Amino acid sequence: MPFNSDTRLRVTQQMWVYPDVMISCHDEDIKARLYVQHPSLIVEVLSSSTRMVDYRLKKQHYFQIPDLQYYIMIETAAVFVDVYEKQGDDWVNRIYTEIENIIPLPLLGMELLVADLYDRVLFDEENES
Repeated sequence: MPFNSDTRLRVTQQMWVYPDVMISCHDEDIKARLYVQHPSLIVEVLSSSTRMVDYRLKKQHYFQIPDLQYYIMIETAAVFVDVYEKQGDDWVNRIYTEIENIIPLPLLGMELLVADLYDRVLFDEENES
């Protein structure tokens, strides 16, 4: 079940955050009304004001969530999608920088098109490479 940025994520007993997008397949989350605590996928859309928090603080805490399979960070200034996939006890990192890229998410039985993530996004000319 997808959740948007209006849905709270309970990371720890004392830490609550609002990721931009989450997907949970857990029965408790599907029935929950107040918050999610078993996401399979978390997406954060990065900005200059949130980038360091998303990369450092949130990532560290998100990686402790037992049900989490994917953590995806999407840059807004350029095509740059940073994907972390849980494989056993490890996290494998893949970076996608081409608009034609397809991001496989086999643990969820789906894939994301980078072009879809950047649909209607206009980049500043000075940020284009």
